[in-house]
Formats: sequence, structure tokens, C-alpha cells
Amino acid sequence: MLADLVKQLEDGLPEVLKIWVRQYLHTSHLALQDISRHEANALFLQLIKVVGTKLCTLDERGGATRFSEAETSALVKSLTDITAKGADVVQVVHCIKMMRVALEQYTRGVAASENHKSLMLNLLHCVTDCLEITMITRWQAAKNRDEGAIEPQIVIGPSTYKCIFESTSNLVLITDEAGLILEVNPIVHIAFSGERLAGRFCGELLQIEGELESILSMYPPDTNNELTIEVAGIRKTYNLQIRLLSRLYPLARGFLFILNDITCAVDHRQLLEQRVKERTRALAKSEKLLDSIFQSVGKGILLLDSELEVVQANRMASEMYGVPLEVLIGSYYQSFTDEQGFLVMSKTCRELEEGEVLRVESQSLYVDGRKFPALITVTSMTLDNRTFWPLIVSDITQQKKLETRIVEQKQHAEEMNLTLRNVLKSIEKEKKEFEENLSLRIRNSLLPTLSRIRNERDDEWRSGYLSMLEEQMISLTEDFSQALDGDLLRLSKTELRICRFVKAGLTGKEICDTLNLSFETIQTHRKNIRKKLGLRGKEINLHTFLADRGL
Repeated sequence: MLADLVKQLEDGLPEVLKIWVRQYLHTSHLALQDISRHEANALFLQLIKVVGTKLCTLDERGGATRFSEAETSALVKSLTDITAKGADVVQVVHCIKMMRVALEQYTRGVAASENHKSLMLNLLHCVTDCLEITMITRWQAAKNRDEGAIEPQIVIGPSTYKCIFESTSNLVLITDEAGLILEVNPIVHIAFSGERLAGRFCGELLQIEGELESILSMYPPDTNNELTIEVAGIRKTYNLQIRLLSRLYPLARGFLFILNDITCAVDHRQLLEQRVKERTRALAKSEKLLDSIFQSVGKGILLLDSELEVVQANRMASEMYGVPLEVLIGSYYQSFTDEQGFLVMSKTCRELEEGEVLRVESQSLYVDGRKFPALITVTSMTLDNRTFWPLIVSDITQQKKLETRIVEQKQHAEEMNLTLRNVLKSIEKEKKEFEENLSLRIRNSLLPTLSRIRNERDDEWRSGYLSMLEEQMISLTEDFSQALDGDLLRLSKTELRICRFVKAGLTGKEICDTLNLSFETIQTHRKNIRKKLGLRGKEINLHTFLADRGL
């Protein structure tokens, strides 16, 4: 940072003073005899402060490197106080030059970028040149007051004039009223080595086209202007000041051309301008890219201010609410939600901290008044001391339909599960009943039949029992609901014969004749048969009961 460079100069002031003293040892005839170390230290601090203030204002932004009278007034006053002790203008100018040399040498050795050091040295040259010109001008004005009128030509002692010219690093030209060069300082001789200077038109030397009147029009006197010329094959940029000699010496005629080399500052400025252009292009590219993303994103985006007014929106938001974009921007958010949604959004915006993100669901309104559910993501941001709330709006109509469908399917699945559990329970119950019934049938029907077969000696009866067993086995597989004829096995042989006759449709008398038994005996057997078959007290005919029984 440039401020760090200024701090290093202030901290290194003792070393700067040593360099300054060494410079004076080589030019003792021009040294100030009455200046104390304290005064020198104060002068250096003032000089560093003036340059540092200008340097920090420039920073990385560039800008004018000229110094106003207000900026140098403190330094000028200190130098004026020194002249009041008896020092002449040559010694003061020499003192300024030695201060610049000392600071130059120390600055080159500090830890800073070459760009920053170059800018620092350029400002140092500018302020010291300004101080030299100011001190010389004041000295000459005071001399004019003491001596009265002077001749039109410059009347300065040769040695004094030479010392003044040698004390500045600026290019200084003095011309007559026609712009022809009368005198130049040694720096001009060095810069334009080998070229004719005396009597040459100033515009030709400074590579400015046109007559003197045109030059004064392009570069008005007492103003600062930039001039780029080629010196010794190198293009350099100077700060050109043209002053009327009559302003300095009332009876003099002609012009004073002062050129301060600001090439480093201009190069730095051009570099900064190039950076600004590049960053401006990059910014424009970024803005275009962000705008493209902003407009093409698949969700509605609204930017609300502190009044909940829409200050920016994208095309998707326009389509979502059915409002043209130019109408949407400038409308209040209350127009696009119901009363409850507006209250929720107002509360959310009031309570939301910067950087915090919240999501709320509310009913949004289409342009025709239709409502649709929306999920709104809200965050907060501060820009230029103003609070804004970006809203990302998602139409969740389809999502809500899917959620409703999922809930219905879940309820249906639960109902199906309940039905299935009931069916399984019913199946399990039927299975258990089947097993119990099967076991009961086997015990009550099949096993007694097998017992009768095992104990029967008569082949005819055994064959009959086998037929009955066969029919009972078949009935187990064909119709489980039909009861087995296990009760028939409880009947005696006579009772079975009577059952066969009854099934065949014989009357009681016919059965008596066939079996050679009395009617009362047959009736007794019939009563026993009904009892054993569980028909007592039931209004069912024995013939009907035996019709589908295997006998």
C-alpha cells in the first residue's frame, strides 16, 4: 500500500537527515549555516506529509499530480522563515534540491513496488519544483519592490541566474514576445543536446505546430497542460506551464516556459486507465451473463424494497403472475398474494436477519384472481444503506397435486392393508375350521366305518360298508359343506335295511311284509332311526333326509 511507503519514509527520517548532511559536505559554499537539526527535521516532515497526503489521495486511482498553494503553504512559510534569518534565494533553492536528493536516495532503498516508488518520486519532483518556482517568484517580486522599475530584459546577475537554473530539474525556457528563445537552463541543454536553442522559435523546439498565438490558445498562460514530445529519441510527457514575464517583472516582456517531466505519472495513469477499461469490459460481460441467468432461470425472482415494492423482476415472474414485466416492476407485492400471504411476508421481512434464508408457503394470485400455491425463498441484503429482499418464487401446484395423490394412495393402501389383514384372518379362521371339521368328520364318520368293516364277518354287509366309506371319502373332496353320513354307522343292520326301504319309497306295510316284522316293530325302529340321525323334534321327512344319503 502507498500509505506503508509514506510510513517507511517517516520512520527512516534519521537516515534521510544523514544523507542530506553528506550532500551538503560536497556543496558547502551553498549550504545554509544557520539552519538547526530541529528545523531540518521539521522541513523534512512537512515535505513528507505534503507528498504523502497527495500520494494517498491518488492511491491506485491516479489523478492530477499538481500541488495547490494551500497544499504547500506550510512549507513555503517555513522556507520564508529561513530567508528571514539571512539566507538568500540560491541557498533556499539549493536546500530544497538537497532535500529532494536525500529523499530520492532513501526512497529507492525502501521495500515497496517499483510502481509505487516511481509515483512517489514523481510527486516529490513536482512539489520541490513548485517550491523552487514559488521561492524564486517571491524573491524576484521582493527585489522589484526594492529596486523599482527594471529594464524589459531580465536583469539577474550571471552567477545568481546560473545557480537558480542549476537548482531545478524542470526544463525552463525564456522567450521574447515573438516566442524566440532567449535563455534556457542547463537541463534543456542536456535534453536537446546538439540542437540550436538561442533564437529558435519555442514551438519548433517543443514540437508544437502553429504560431505563438495558436500555442497560447492551445496552452493558455497560468494553466497546467500536458505536452508529449520526443527528447533524445524518447517520447516523454511534460506538464507545461506558460507564464507571462510581465506577471513576474512588471516592465518585462516575453514568456517563461516551465516543463515538468510527468512521464512516470502519465504511464501510471494510462496503466490505470487500461485496467479500468479491462475491468469495465469484464464488469459489462459479468452483468450481461448475470442478466442472462437472471432472465432465463426457471423460477420467478422478485426484488422488494423496504416498502415491499417490486424494484426488479425476471421474465419467469412475469409469466407466473401473468403481468407484463414493465407493469410488474413498480407494483406492490400485496397485489400478487392474498391477505394472509401478505401478512406472513411482511412479518418475515421484518424479522429476517441479513444473510439469513427462510422459506414460506403462501397463496399467490394470478392476474385474473386465480390462486396458486407458491413456495417462496426469502433472504435479506443491504445496498447503499438500503435494505432489499430477494424473493425466489416457485409454483408448487403440481407438487401439491402429487402430495394429495400420494396421501390418497396412502389412505387407499392402508385400507387395502386392513382389508387384506381381515381376509387373512378370515382365511386363517376358515382354515382352522376346516381342519377342525375334517378332524371331526374323520373321527365321527370314517373311523367308525373302518371299525364296522374290521368287525363285520358278513361279506355283503362288509361290501356295503366299503361302499359307504367310498362315498364318504368322495364327499370329503367334492363338497366339504355336506355333512358325512357318519350317523348312519350308528344304526343297526335292521335299521339300515329299513332306511334303504324308506329311501326306495316302500310303505310301512310293504317293509313289514318284506322283513316279516310287525308294524309296531317297524315304527319302533323308525323312531330309533330318527333319534340316532338327530331328526327327533324336527319337521323333516325321513325319506327326504335319506334321499341323498349313500346306503
